[in-house]
Amino acid sequence: MSGLMSWAGWVVAVAAGMWTQGWHENYSQAWYRAHQEGKPLLVVLEPGPARLGDTVAVAYGFQEPSAVPAGAAAAALLQKYVLCHIDTTTAYGQRMLREFKADSVPFVSIIDSTGKLQIFRQAGAMSEQQWEIALATYLDGRAHPAAPAQPTARLCRT
Repeated sequence: MSGLMSWAGWVVAVAAGMWTQGWHENYSQAWYRAHQEGKPLLVVLEPGPARLGDTVAVAYGFQEPSAVPAGAAAAALLQKYVLCHIDTTTAYGQRMLREFKADSVPFVSIIDSTGKLQIFRQAGAMSEQQWEIALATYLDGRAHPAAPAQPTARLCRT
């Protein structure tokens, strides 16, 4: 529980401004900004408006909405992205769910820095570690080839 309290305190102190500033609610405007700045675009589709309290609760599995992480490492990585949060309870949000072909919410997508490719997509909740890995992997705004499959083990029969 003390981890939750320290995490929540950090979120309130550091990320409070990020929820009121920097998150676009319109995909087209966010896409244009990302294209202008040459940054990758992070799109989060989930029910309800982006609210700081929801972020804290969801990260620890207490309730929905917000899937967006707010740990120190993730927050630092988020600054390298253009951010877009879409409320899926609105008509616009429902349209965007169809556009992204999202099967469930929360849904997260990262668009490359050219604005042409969806280089990451994930339906469902993500852990803080999964967020950090995804954000760090696509920080350069480019698609990365999938890791080669591991060779199958050969069995020695005697």
